[in-house]
Amino acid sequence: MTRPQVEEFEVATGDIQGGRIEPRKYVMPKPFFEYLNFQASKMAESISNVSDTQQEKIDQAFWKNIAKLAASDSFKAIEHDVRLSGDAAFSTRKSKS
Repeated sequence: MTRPQVEEFEVATGDIQGGRIEPRKYVMPKPFFEYLNFQASKMAESISNVSDTQQEKIDQAFWKNIAKLAASDSFKAIEHDVRLSGDAAFSTRKSKS
């Protein structure tokens, strides 16, 4: 097995002061970093293509379960994302009408 060259790695940092992941600087193989970014882009694209009818169902389920959401680990992760990225933490969906 050969050792990867330094240029094959990507460094990712984030403000996760309240999180449980250490260290605060991450080094990973560049192809894996690109894979994660690619998958995130695919998810963003999927979200942007949700129909108005489906979005209405999502919104109804969201508001029906708002108390559960506020107490969830997912919500805590969203709070960290917002602290790190501000409004960029959210995707924008355009109405399909």
